[in-house]
Amino acid sequence: MCCEGDQADFFRSYYAVIDGAHIFCYSNEKCTRLSTVQSLNNVEVELGKPKMCLQRKVKMYPVSFWFPKQAFRSFYFLSKETQKQWYEEMVKHSENQKVHKHYIVGLQVDKGQFGEVFKGKKKETNEPVALKIIKYKNMIWEEHF
Repeated sequence: MCCEGDQADFFRSYYAVIDGAHIFCYSNEKCTRLSTVQSLNNVEVELGKPKMCLQRKVKMYPVSFWFPKQAFRSFYFLSKETQKQWYEEMVKHSENQKVHKHYIVGLQVDKGQFGEVFKGKKKETNEPVALKIIKYKNMIWEEHF
């Protein structure tokens, strides 16, 4: 089970699928109506500290993704092993994880058929650069809960 939490420790359960650089969430495994979509474009992924779910009285293990403008979103899992698996898959499917290690990604400048262009700076030298993020399609990883 993948859950999304809010400030009031309320968790909504989802069936989640990673397809390319997106996470598609459904209310259950048989549901065909999409509940939410989360893009992994331009995000930093990190493991979070466990949090107690007061509704279910169980410990939940978060994976958070940070967007360039300092916003974030977290998904919670019932085991540390599942948290680690999803973290690794999110990092792998996030299109530009390596970019964030070497560059500070700024505002989007342009968007084209094959990707997006952003203003940026090299972390080591603070030199301004243009970064083109290419979208990778046909990458699928699926988890059944």
